[in-house]
Amino acid sequence: MAVRFYSATRGAVNAMTRALASELGPSGVRVNAIAPGAVHTPTYEHAHLGPMSPEQQDIHDQHVRAAYPLGRIGTPEDIAEAAAYLASSRARWTTGTVLSVDGGLTVR
Repeated sequence: MAVRFYSATRGAVNAMTRALASELGPSGVRVNAIAPGAVHTPTYEHAHLGPMSPEQQDIHDQHVRAAYPLGRIGTPEDIAEAAAYLASSRARWTTGTVLSVDGGLTVR
C-alpha cells in the first residue's frame, strides 16, 4: 500500500513542478525538483543498516553495487550539489525539470 502512495505522491510532485514552471516562467521564476535515490544519512545508517548482521550488510552492499550503475548509494553532498546547480545561474534556462539524482538506479 505504501508503494502506491509513494508513486502517487511522486507523480503529483512531478506534475506540480511542470505546472508551476509553465505558470511562473513568464515571470522569470524557475521551478525544478530533485528526485533523489537512497542517501546514506545517519538515519539510514541507524534505522536500516544498524539492525543488520555483518553478513546481511555484505549482501546489502552486493545488492547496491548490482542495482546502481555507479555502484553506491548517494551522499547528502550528492543531493546538495544537484540543488546548488539548479539554484545557480548555470541552470538559468532550466525549468520544469525533475532531476533524478540516484546513481543511475532509474535507468535499470
